[in-house]
Amino acid sequence: MVPLHPATPARDICSNDILFRDFETTICTFMDQWTSKAFRSRICTRSNNANPFAFSAVADALYASTYIFVYRKAIANVPTKLYNRLVSEGLLDPRHTIGTSGVPDYLG
Repeated sequence: MVPLHPATPARDICSNDILFRDFETTICTFMDQWTSKAFRSRICTRSNNANPFAFSAVADALYASTYIFVYRKAIANVPTKLYNRLVSEGLLDPRHTIGTSGVPDYLG
């Protein structure tokens, strides 16, 4: 896993050799899953709607609960290794308390 915000510009990733190497190594493993039998059996379920373009809340919930670690509002299950990396790279605000609004006291 690479601790990146989804809106990180590609130029920021490409201009940092270490970050790019981590991203390059991780992205191949991440993309390989789309053709795995485990992924297909989890996501390619029988549709509950005759419209093939209907939104599948079940598939969306499965994806979000499996692949989105930090960016969900309701739940944030962060693996220990990823959390420790975020901390070691200074990507978390040490003054923030989990469960608060996130606005530092000094900003009012």
